[in-house]
Amino acid sequence: MPGKRVECFTIDKIDPSLCEGYRNIFIHCGVNDIKKRGSNIEQCARDLMTQLDDICRKCPYSKITVSPVLPTKFGWLNEKALYFNQFIFQYVDKNPRVGTLDFNEFVDEEGKLADQFGRFKDKGDAIHLGSTGIFRLSRLIVDKIQRNPIDGRLFSDVARSKVNMFNSRAKSAFKP
Repeated sequence: MPGKRVECFTIDKIDPSLCEGYRNIFIHCGVNDIKKRGSNIEQCARDLMTQLDDICRKCPYSKITVSPVLPTKFGWLNEKALYFNQFIFQYVDKNPRVGTLDFNEFVDEEGKLADQFGRFKDKGDAIHLGSTGIFRLSRLIVDKIQRNPIDGRLFSDVARSKVNMFNSRAKSAFKP
């Protein structure tokens, strides 16, 4: 697809001014900020929301989609991802300018990244998508562009149900 791709490996590297002039803006969240030992998940989410607010101000006519953190195969990291995503879904629910992608199909029965979407050649990589996962993610992005980007938040329902179980432990584990 035509456009520009900017890689920012941490939230603080996002430059909202690079989004100006584009009709569709996607922010794909990864695990780099939240996987650090002792990271404050709530602060990471607030930092991202600040960036999203800035993008909304700088790009008043753009369709903005934030892609939540995909499920992983590591239980401990998956819990952090789901906790982070909970904040993102709350933000999206309150901000009509920003939508999300639906990652329900990426989740297996345990709430982790389903095997068919992971890397087949590197079974030890519990985070990154393989070719099937990348293809499916790209289809989700195209579908979102072709329809209203704030439609559907089904993955948030999955994340919320998993986070309820995690919330009680997270309050003590992730205090700043």
